[in-house]
Amino acid sequence: MSDFYTPPDDIPALSRAKALQLNELKDSVVAGFDAVESLLDGIAEDIASIDENAASAAQSAADAEAYADALTTTSDSSVQIGTGSKTFTVEANLKFAYGQFVSIISGADPTNFMHGNVTSYSGTTLVVNVTDRNGSGTFADWSISISGSQGPQGLDGFATLLYSVSASGASAVVFDDQIDNQYSRYLIVCSKISGASDLTMLVGTGSTPTYQTSNYAYTNRSQNTGSSSLTITNSTSAANIPLGSVGSTGCKLDIEINYPGVATIRQFNTKMTDSQATTITHTESFCTWHSSTIVTAIKIVSSGTITGTFKLYGIE
Repeated sequence: MSDFYTPPDDIPALSRAKALQLNELKDSVVAGFDAVESLLDGIAEDIASIDENAASAAQSAADAEAYADALTTTSDSSVQIGTGSKTFTVEANLKFAYGQFVSIISGADPTNFMHGNVTSYSGTTLVVNVTDRNGSGTFADWSISISGSQGPQGLDGFATLLYSVSASGASAVVFDDQIDNQYSRYLIVCSKISGASDLTMLVGTGSTPTYQTSNYAYTNRSQNTGSSSLTITNSTSAANIPLGSVGSTGCKLDIEINYPGVATIRQFNTKMTDSQATTITHTESFCTWHSSTIVTAIKIVSSGTITGTFKLYGIE
């Protein structure tokens, strides 16, 4: 033994009470470590869940980006700006589908563009029915991307409401006192039209209008969502201007009248959208009436009866 320390001859045993206290303290310390271990396990699980959610969100973002990329493409097909069916060579494995609306814009000049809906996409061939366009010429630098449907035609310039009428079961709607040639353009906006009938238009001349039944020239285009084909009719000497067929649940019709007081020719543009339970039919007519007589009236004629709201605007 060391000279500096001499252990006692007898170490007294712990009392029973002290031993119980020591065991309780030990149990408390062990329980505390178990609680800390459980807490750390929970934190680790939370971190793993956050990592998993972050990875899932990143994958979703990547999938969405890839899908968006598959709805945008380019084409070097040489295509002339205009309405009707247009065919473009594009990439394969894109996400374009029948009925989707797309914008087709020239890279050289964005003011040269077309807008319409996809009629087919197969392999590397995309076919679009163009219903609206701006500019002219033939280009081969197209950017094509998904877009929304075309909104309603706006009123360029200052529009003045000249006349409004609601028809119910009528055979015709007449504007015979309001087209006074004080405006260079007039616009007839027709909404909620129903009656299950074909609509045509006649122009009237004279203070007590005589409605003309000759000298109309038109090109009429019509297509519905139930068919990929485009129906085109035209005439150079017709008895009236065809506007389209109205179904039983209603449609919208716009009639633009340009320069009714200018001699020799009058120009009319019409657009009808007929929404039925299972199909939507879109009809456009580009029309002229050849005469030196000033137009003073417009009559919308129904082959059956017609119901709806009709408003005439003068546009400065």
